[in-house]
Amino acid sequence: EGTGTAFRIVPRSRFDETLAEVGEGDDVRALAEEYLGSARKVVEPTAADVRAAARNYIACRRLLAAEGCGAISIDCLGWKNPVCLAFSRLLDEGVAAGCEADRHAVIGQLVTTLVLGRPGFIQDPSPNTVNNTLIGSHCTSPTRLEGPDSPYRAPFQIRDYHTRTGASLQVLWPEGKDVTVLEFLGPKRMA
Repeated sequence: EGTGTAFRIVPRSRFDETLAEVGEGDDVRALAEEYLGSARKVVEPTAADVRAAARNYIACRRLLAAEGCGAISIDCLGWKNPVCLAFSRLLDEGVAAGCEADRHAVIGQLVTTLVLGRPGFIQDPSPNTVNNTLIGSHCTSPTRLEGPDSPYRAPFQIRDYHTRTGASLQVLWPEGKDVTVLEFLGPKRMA
């Protein structure tokens, strides 16, 4: 309440049904080949894992269209075939896509997209006090860090999800660039 954002709860079975309808068509193969051909390196996942990730992207796109939504979040922890690559692609397109059904994180992403013109990155912060740095890591990062219309695309490797399954992107962010770190805490609070 108080944000003007409406949430629609869709059961996991609906995602599974949509995913089954996607199949293994040319669009899935083309997207998988795009990622496999653009990656600096494919570390753990197989080509089949990347095709499954491409299917997730198309399923997410179909659900967004069917529900008339402009953002998505899924309780994805523990999935054998997680939505990491799909969410990275959506972020690259300017669509807020947040892991773990985290509503505040998705609203934070909406803020960064609408106000800053850049995709948000949900991360688990870990201060490194030895060298005064902040490590922010998660399984979903955009590659178009400067916005969906920018030609710049950060290099990436294709890795597995932290459960050692599926396909996720390890995006190699440029060093020395300024970043904005924010946390949406509620309708009238942001850190």
